[in-house]
Amino acid sequence: RLRTSGQSVYPLAVYCRGVAEYLYVARGNGASAPPDTDPVAAPLFNAGEHLTFTPDIRRMSADQLSGVEELTVSRSNVASVQFHGVTDVRGVDFDSVMRLEVGEVLVYPDARAKPPKGQGLNKMA
Repeated sequence: RLRTSGQSVYPLAVYCRGVAEYLYVARGNGASAPPDTDPVAAPLFNAGEHLTFTPDIRRMSADQLSGVEELTVSRSNVASVQFHGVTDVRGVDFDSVMRLEVGEVLVYPDARAKPPKGQGLNKMA
């Protein structure tokens, strides 16, 4: 439980978030793909080193990756997100489009990388 002396910790949280986003983009993680990039021609996906998937997309073929049903993305002891219906994860870079942290779950933190509604991970979860 956080105790303060009456002063708000919100400005510090905003500052830390800004620094994290800057570092995320500066390291090349926030760069979006050109709009004419074909997701089928792109690498199948980048699974993220701290994430687990149900079903396990790391063991799926390209055909199976184009239609993953009820995909759940989790980070142990932090959070999980279930994407309802069928999801095409070909070309999805989970390291850059999902952020699962304590107290924060973001999908497409960089709005420039967000595909149209209903495509990729931009869907009901």
